[in-house]
Amino acid sequence: NFYKNHESSEKMQLSGKPKTEYHFVLTPKESPSLRLTGSIDKVVITADKYLTLVDYKTSTQDHFDEKLLPYGLSLQLPLYSYVASVDSTFKDKTLLGLFIGHVLDTNPNSTKDKSLSERRENFYKLDGVFLDSKEGMASLDATYQSSDFIKGCNLTNTGEWNKKGLRARNEKTMKEYGRQALQFALDALQGIRKGLFPINPKKIGNGLLMA
Repeated sequence: NFYKNHESSEKMQLSGKPKTEYHFVLTPKESPSLRLTGSIDKVVITADKYLTLVDYKTSTQDHFDEKLLPYGLSLQLPLYSYVASVDSTFKDKTLLGLFIGHVLDTNPNSTKDKSLSERRENFYKLDGVFLDSKEGMASLDATYQSSDFIKGCNLTNTGEWNKKGLRARNEKTMKEYGRQALQFALDALQGIRKGLFPINPKKIGNGLLMA
């Protein structure tokens, strides 16, 4: 009910009812033989021009990590950025947010220094990145200055984004996510055509091994 309560309140300047399970089938002009298909859990339009895309996850481990992008990992939200840039449905919209929404807290007792209500208050917040636009964020969340709905969305006393856990991105960066996702898809297609299937494990961070 966390997300439903927010959408049903006056905290969002909704432009019509949010779409769920938005299916896309796209053929990139860079490679007419490549077909990208999928679905986006939720599409939200606010103030008639801002586009927010949300993917819901039941796993507590799923999140967007920019540091993994160069390795071709954590690509789901970047792929949504690409969809936003080329799908005709969104041609006149500005990409405002790319988020993962966690819907199932499988380990509610893992945070010992917080009460269950405090943990859940933070756990269910949307997790991702958003456009550096106070006007846009105000359309999505009236509490954006100290958001009770979106992680990392809060302002300092001087009206700047709080740098701790900063999630705000400029428009160029939001679009660049999509370009990166497409390039990985194109590279994968070329590798398949050439019969290249290398076993290429990567050690990232503190001993984290990614295949």
